[in-house]
Amino acid sequence: MLELIRMKGDILAVILATFGAGFGLGAIVYRTNPASTTFSTQILFFISLALSIWGVVTIMGFFFRRLFARNFNPRQTLQQAFRQGLICSLVVVTLIIIQKVL
Repeated sequence: MLELIRMKGDILAVILATFGAGFGLGAIVYRTNPASTTFSTQILFFISLALSIWGVVTIMGFFFRRLFARNFNPRQTLQQAFRQGLICSLVVVTLIIIQKVL
């Protein structure tokens, strides 16, 4: 029971961090043009984009596994979703940067 309460706190932290990153991304896109701005603003844009994607994919992965997995272990499922969210966000941001450079 205590494990489930800790997991809810972890999931809530991921959700709040994702909203924070999404708010930062929205502020950057709303206030500036990421394509024609300074290098530091572009770095902040890509960092907030990566964090937003990471959080969204982590949350989606956790809840899809919760719905469809037969043996649901919350701790292991959150770790897997977190790792796969990181990989997905790094791939997406890397591809966008490569496209921007080329």
